[in-house]
Amino acid sequence: MNQEQKRAHWASIVEQQKQSPLSIKQFCADCSISYQTFYYWSKRLRSPDATQTLQPIVFNEHEDTLSTPT
Repeated sequence: MNQEQKRAHWASIVEQQKQSPLSIKQFCADCSISYQTFYYWSKRLRSPDATQTLQPIVFNEHEDTLSTPT
């Protein structure tokens, strides 16, 4: 399961809990979900930078144009 699929899976679970009349603890117990894992994903899905992107790092190397005395 890739990261996008995990996010979709957990978004679905979090939404199911919101629609449920059960408390979060009871929902997690009934679904055999770790309470800590549920909160981890709930928080992660709420964060503004929820999508993780990689940014390239470019190094510009240039040679010294000064000549060294010999």
